[in-house]
Amino acid sequence: MKFQENIFSENGQILYLPQDPEVGGLIKTVIPDVYVADTEQQYALLSRFDAGGGRKFRYSQNDNSGNILVPGRMVQQNWENGQMTGLVPATASIGDKTVTLTIGTGAIVENQFQNGWLFVEGPAASSAEKGFIYQIESHPAASGSATCVFTLKRALVYGISATRRVSVYPSPVGNRKNSSYGCKVVPAAGQTFVALGIPACRVPQANFFWAQYKGLASLETDGSTAMVKGQRVSIGGASDGCGMVSGGNTDQIFGVCIHAGGFSRSGLIALDLPEI
Repeated sequence: MKFQENIFSENGQILYLPQDPEVGGLIKTVIPDVYVADTEQQYALLSRFDAGGGRKFRYSQNDNSGNILVPGRMVQQNWENGQMTGLVPATASIGDKTVTLTIGTGAIVENQFQNGWLFVEGPAASSAEKGFIYQIESHPAASGSATCVFTLKRALVYGISATRRVSVYPSPVGNRKNSSYGCKVVPAAGQTFVALGIPACRVPQANFFWAQYKGLASLETDGSTAMVKGQRVSIGGASDGCGMVSGGNTDQIFGVCIHAGGFSRSGLIALDLPEI
C-alpha cells in the first residue's frame, strides 16, 4: 500500500507532509513555529499542521506584489488561469495516469499547475465522464494553443472522450514556480477567491508561512461594521482582511464570533475554513 502522507507527532502536535512534495527531497520533519515566516521554503506546499486545541494550519506562500501579510487579517487565493477552462482533451482510458489537453493561448511553465486539479466539466448534457476530479502530479512547459500532457496522482476511474471538456485549476496555496501565484489579503472591495486562512506572523512578499484555517483565531474587526458574538463572520466592507457580521448568503463564512473587538481591533472567532 502506498501511503499519501508522512505523519510526524510531538507533544500532541501533528505534522502532515505530502509523500511526494513538489520540491525533490524537501521533507523537513521538525515541528514548525507558526509565528515565524520562512524566506526559503521549508516544507512542501499543502503540508498541514495540527497545533493542538483544534488549531490547524496549512503551509502557504505570500505573493510577490510587495504587500506584507499581517496577523489577524484573512488571506485568499490570488490567481487562476481563465484560459485553462473548457479545454479539449485527447481520448484517455480507464487506468491512464496522463491526460493530454490542448491548452489556451497563453504559454505555461513546467509544473505551473502542480498540486492543482484537473476536472471533467462538460458537456452540459448528462455524461458518465463528467464530475471526476484528479490532483495533478506534474506537467511539462507548453506554448500557447499547444498540447500538454498532465500526469495525475492517481489513475482515471473513468475514461475521457475527445468530445468532453476538461479544466485545470491551480493549487490555492501558491506555486513554487512563480510567487505571483501566492496568497494575498482578502480585499474589502469584495472577496474574489476562496479564503485560505489567517497568518500568525508578519509575512514579507514571496515568503512562506503557516495559514491558520481552523480553531480559535484572532481576526481584526472591520473599520465600519462590527462582528457580533455568536453570529457568523465574513469579510468586512471597509478594511482589507478584516471581519464583520456576515452580510448575506453570498459571503464566504469564516467562522463564528466568540469575542467581538471594537472597530479595527482584534476579536476572537471559531475559525472554520474548508480543507483544500
